[in-house]
Amino acid sequence: MKVKTMKKAIAVVFAAALVAPFGLGSQASAKDGDGRQINERPVANLKQGGTFRFVQVDICPNFNTSAIEGNLLNCSQVMATMLPSFIYFDKDAKIQVDQNYAKSIKASRVGGKQTVVYDLNPNAKWSDGKKIGLKDFVGMWNALKGTDKTYKITSSVGYEKIESVKKGANDDQIVVTFKETYADWQPL
Repeated sequence: MKVKTMKKAIAVVFAAALVAPFGLGSQASAKDGDGRQINERPVANLKQGGTFRFVQVDICPNFNTSAIEGNLLNCSQVMATMLPSFIYFDKDAKIQVDQNYAKSIKASRVGGKQTVVYDLNPNAKWSDGKKIGLKDFVGMWNALKGTDKTYKITSSVGYEKIESVKKGANDDQIVVTFKETYADWQPL
C-alpha cells in the first residue's frame, strides 16, 4: 500500500513540475519593454567624477586582446572601455565614426578592389602624445595578418585579406586596399 501511495505522490509532484513553468507565462501586470537597456541622460546633466566598479575575477596576463594570452573575456571587457576604436555603435545600433580618431571612414571600389579610406583626426594621439598615423595601421596589419608566427595572435580574420596599407593624399589619410571583398571590415 505504501509503495502505491508513494508512486502516486511522485507522479503528482512530477506532473506539477512539468506544468508549473507554463503557468508562469504572463501576468496582467507584466509589461514588455522597448528592448533598450540604456538609461539615457542629456550630456549637459552629467557631472565629472564618481566611482565605477567593475568585477574582475582574474588578473589579465596580457592586456593585448589580439594576443592569445590576453584574449580572456574579462580582459577584453576591461580593455574595450580603454582602447581607442575608430567606430562605435550609437543608441540605435548604427555604426558611427568616432570623431576623436577619424573625420571620416569611407569604403569604395577602386580598380575593382575594395578600398577603405581613413581620414584621421589630425589631433588624434596616443596616451604618450604620439600622433596616430600610418605606422600604427601598418604595424597592426603586419602583426595580425598571420604571416609572422612570432606574433601569437587570436585570429587573422580580415587582416589576411588586406593587400596593402598606404599613405593617402596627406599624412592624415590612410588607404587600405583588400585583395578580395571583406564585408566585416569596420572592426579591423
